[in-house]
Amino acid sequence: MIRKIILSSCLIFFLTNNAFCLNEDVDDMDWVICYPVPPKVFPLNGNLKTVFTYTITYTDPEGVAPNFIEVWIDDKIYSMEKVVPSDNNYADGTNYQYKTKLPAGTHKYSFATSDGIIKVKTPTFSGPVVMEEDYPYPAKVTIGN
Repeated sequence: MIRKIILSSCLIFFLTNNAFCLNEDVDDMDWVICYPVPPKVFPLNGNLKTVFTYTITYTDPEGVAPNFIEVWIDDKIYSMEKVVPSDNNYADGTNYQYKTKLPAGTHKYSFATSDGIIKVKTPTFSGPVVMEEDYPYPAKVTIGN
């Protein structure tokens, strides 16, 4: 039996006890690593007051709902919510998001999902960068009178 899940634009085909992702053979069925394009967190920079939004699209060509959609931020796991709660058409893609404020520093994140048969996780991406204060803006310069 062949199973497929798409996490953003990463298409993964699952075979019984073997799996491959983007032509990489995967023997360990614990997590299959995939590469969504592009990984999404917005904005990429901010301060302690900034709300950062992580988004991913889950697609299952057979319309199977995910068991979970998660974002892993700095190795902590958070459940993601549907952008449109009534969107149950997984065959054409359902968008998920997680919004949060973050402490100062450079963060890292990845996404994970499962259709109940296989678990899929993206690689870890860097970002966003959070500063303690607002970005410094240049002083107002007046030329002439």
